[in-house]
Amino acid sequence: MGENVSRAVAGLVGAGVAAGVYAVLSRRADASWRRTDHAGRTVTLYEGLAAALGAAAGIAAAPGPARDRAAGVLAVP
Repeated sequence: MGENVSRAVAGLVGAGVAAGVYAVLSRRADASWRRTDHAGRTVTLYEGLAAALGAAAGIAAAPGPARDRAAGVLAVP
């Protein structure tokens, strides 16, 4: 049960970091992060960065050997 809790905590850490990064970045009014999609709607590039950083944080917080976690974090970007 302990490892399952650790995995759940790692997932929560990843989700929290992704949400926090997105919240901070979305407050910026920098036009260089905005694009127009094929339907003419304005979209941002914030989501990708937030997802990558959240994934890296979740991997870093996951149970397992430090070497495996470090490799996972380096493989994310």
